[in-house]
Amino acid sequence: MLASSAVNAPVTVDSFVKHRRLALILLTLAYAMSMADRMVLSVLFEPIKTEFGLQDAQPGFLGGLSFALFYATLGNNANEYEQCHRLNEYG
Repeated sequence: MLASSAVNAPVTVDSFVKHRRLALILLTLAYAMSMADRMVLSVLFEPIKTEFGLQDAQPGFLGGLSFALFYATLGNNANEYEQCHRLNEYG
């Protein structure tokens, strides 16, 4: 539960702008980390193919299909957690 002083505290424009900037910075960093992760994997495809004797399609599935499934399931679970948390907090 939130403290009563925190609930009654006024929200200033300055604090709103700070939170907006912080959210933008965090989302930008998360996006950059996601793109860096994909780039590292694509750079390592050739050594992985030669070491394990894979065909061209197999690393493609690793870089495309697995990332899509991972992000789809992770995003769905994060959304479910957020909705459940919000319902329990406010409702």
